[in-house]
Amino acid sequence: MPDFDLINETIGLRVRAMRISKGLTKREVGEAIGTKEHSVTRIENGRSSLSAAQLVSLAKLFGVLVSALIGEIPASEEMEGGAR
Repeated sequence: MPDFDLINETIGLRVRAMRISKGLTKREVGEAIGTKEHSVTRIENGRSSLSAAQLVSLAKLFGVLVSALIGEIPASEEMEGGAR
């Protein structure tokens, strides 16, 4: 069975790193995925899950594939290569 806490933590760390790398605020990210700033904080801290639609929206916002957000490929490689 998947460790959902670890998955949420991994996604949260990647969201935070990509948000900071792109110079975006939590409010801007929240607006892009249809949620509030405090929810973005919970996501970045691994305490909240994202819907599939929110993952896709974040990937588009950051210019990466969803797989970069969920940890299937190193985020640094994806950010260097841009969206494919």
